[in-house]
Amino acid sequence: MGQLAKYAYTNAKIRAMLSFMLPENVWSRLKAAKDMAEIAEILAETPYRTMVEKAGVKENPDLLETGLLSGNLDTHRKVVAATTGKKEKRLIESLLERYEIEQLKTALRVWHKKAPAGLAESLYGDKIKNRIDYKRIAHAPSLDEILFLLGNTPYARPLAKAREKYETTNSLFYLEVALDIDYYQRLDEMVQKLSKTDRVMAKTILGVEIDIENIHWLIRLRKYYSLNMGEILEWIIPGGSKITKSSIRGSYISDDVNNLLDMVSPGPYTKIKDLGESNNQQLEEFLSAALKQQARKALSGFPFTIGTVLGYLVLKKDETRNLISLLYAKKFGWEKEQIDSVIH
Repeated sequence: MGQLAKYAYTNAKIRAMLSFMLPENVWSRLKAAKDMAEIAEILAETPYRTMVEKAGVKENPDLLETGLLSGNLDTHRKVVAATTGKKEKRLIESLLERYEIEQLKTALRVWHKKAPAGLAESLYGDKIKNRIDYKRIAHAPSLDEILFLLGNTPYARPLAKAREKYETTNSLFYLEVALDIDYYQRLDEMVQKLSKTDRVMAKTILGVEIDIENIHWLIRLRKYYSLNMGEILEWIIPGGSKITKSSIRGSYISDDVNNLLDMVSPGPYTKIKDLGESNNQQLEEFLSAALKQQARKALSGFPFTIGTVLGYLVLKKDETRNLISLLYAKKFGWEKEQIDSVIH
């Protein structure tokens, strides 16, 4: 099946879905809204209307975040349904596991701290792609029980692999990064089975995502852990665009965090060394912008590739993230200048 024939229907659906993303004039109204209730009213006039009604947001604005997250999942499932080709559909469907991994990390953090308060508010539901009982995981008496509960999912194996390191250090870092490494390795196996054109596009976008994850892990590793080069490389996610094991090995200078920031800021990430480790919000915004730039590039190029699908998913997820950031900004009474600095 040629690229054009394979993606003609998918491209048409994605272009239609892109037209429903919020325009600048709506964002201006949302930023000027006085509270969450007014945000819900504005969203009820947009393609988010169904989400607002389904979640009962107008009656209870506190449900807005959960509704937005659930709505993003619904959109992702529509993209899966619109994707033709078994290999391509399987890859796009597997991206839903990113949401499961974030859910699982939340449950593991609650389990580790033995303080399950607030868990319910952060969960989408028991099934995203795999059926997982996050609440039982949060209350599990041991890691053995968690591995048992995850037995029919892809997540038991990487957690079991990182178990010894976790028990030695009592740090969730190793469990969390093991989940990420396994996830991207499985994605890469699927990407390798795509056509050459799709393989290049998928690697480009996913490579930036992996770079972002590795930058976060590297900063966390060097800030909180005393590890040698071999240990650091063991926990680097393979498949990055710029941040790879070889680039880290070749640029490694010392244990100083500033040197680390120099090390992870080649090419498109040059600004990272100016932001520094203390400016987490601006660092997050910069990395998000780098990913959005790649997504827009994919959408503006040859339309009959998997890049159109991946690019849209990146932009849609970013729109959801911006809306949730806006909710918290309104909740904490931020001024317009502060809101503009974090929502783009």
